[in-house]
Amino acid sequence: MKKLGRWIGLSLCLLGFAPAQESLPWGAPDRLTVPDAESEQRLAAAYRERQFVERANRFAKRWTQFALEYNQHRAVDVKAARAVSKAFQELERGEGWPKQ
Repeated sequence: MKKLGRWIGLSLCLLGFAPAQESLPWGAPDRLTVPDAESEQRLAAAYRERQFVERANRFAKRWTQFALEYNQHRAVDVKAARAVSKAFQELERGEGWPKQ
């Protein structure tokens, strides 16, 4: 137990002398602030994918609501049908939908 206490004390002392951040050599770019082209492309692709998934989920939710309403009342709800149509058109117009 004494050895563990000594290790913790020694570690804390050594951490006190460690610099908070490594200094960069003369004008070297910081990797955290200057993204490279590959990481920008990955971020853009992830953003487009999230947008597509959100539109697809919106369409699926509207379609499910429309189907439930029809199955319960055996009648077409015009507002729900328009919402489904609008969600599908947004899905088609967005990126990620196959172009002809």
